[in-house]
Amino acid sequence: MNKELELWCCVICGVSPEGGPVDSPSDPHTAGPSPSALTDAGSSACVTLPTSCSPPVAPPSPVAPPPDPSPSGASSRFWRSCNAAGCTKNIFRGFYKEMSDLSDRIQAEQASQEDYDLALTVMRASGKLLELVGNQQEELQRKQRELQEAAEAMEEAVSALKRDEKQLSQSHPHHS
Repeated sequence: MNKELELWCCVICGVSPEGGPVDSPSDPHTAGPSPSALTDAGSSACVTLPTSCSPPVAPPSPVAPPPDPSPSGASSRFWRSCNAAGCTKNIFRGFYKEMSDLSDRIQAEQASQEDYDLALTVMRASGKLLELVGNQQEELQRKQRELQEAAEAMEEAVSALKRDEKQLSQSHPHHS
């Protein structure tokens, strides 16, 4: 396995190939999920290879573009190793939690600039940003059409009431 991927798996899983904990960086924006968050389902060491994960390797900066997929299959080897170690689900669970927390901070307008940068970088890297924004735009346009139809129906109802009142007042003139 590619040494960088091996070290990454150790940092992400929080466990060295020898089974000991791996210290991760203290910055929550560059660190992977905590070892306790990733091993709560009882996963074992992520990669059991002869090389050591010491010293710990910090993940790349969150605003750096993702590496291009390599034709050598390094990414598939990484995920197969994580599958074999039983930690893939926990890696994704930790990722989902981090993204959910990030979303909560952004929605509450309590996010740091790093949070905003990270969220946009992750969405761009997913290749889904334009699709997601487009879906939201379509949803807003659908709601706008529904509101327009409701407003037109309400105008028609008010107009009908005014016609009825006018007809009633003409057929029953008030004598004073």
